[in-house]
Amino acid sequence: MSEHVQQTLTPVESAEIANLYAKCNLAGDFGRPTEYANCYVKEGVLVLNGDVIASGEQELIGLIAQHEVERQGRYKRHITSGLHTVKTAPTAIHGQCYLVVYREGPAGAPALTELGYFEDDLVRERGRWYFSRRSLTFDYSASELTTR
Repeated sequence: MSEHVQQTLTPVESAEIANLYAKCNLAGDFGRPTEYANCYVKEGVLVLNGDVIASGEQELIGLIAQHEVERQGRYKRHITSGLHTVKTAPTAIHGQCYLVVYREGPAGAPALTELGYFEDDLVRERGRWYFSRRSLTFDYSASELTTR
């Protein structure tokens, strides 16, 4: 991450950002592709291990819809923690957090399938915060869904 001139987030902004992260996780985990894409600006980008895997609203919707089909009704849970945000401009934030992913394993027991971290750029548009770019790097992945 490059150095940013840090500005203070208000308590309301902090709550809005935390809610955006949670909304994105929940929408992805419960197979709500449009809601997931609405966490991003219209031209938002999702990067996995250095490769762009979705760019723009329709690709983000398609990605989540595809993952929902591939999961075949099994659950998946994204757990983010250690969220750190830096306000880089009045309408821009850089965020970082850890990610742990569990998927339904044998007999319904949770299986740890991914560990990694996000580097995110967020912007404020139309009165709310959106992701403009999310870059996910996996330190560990046992899932076929994360190898493409």
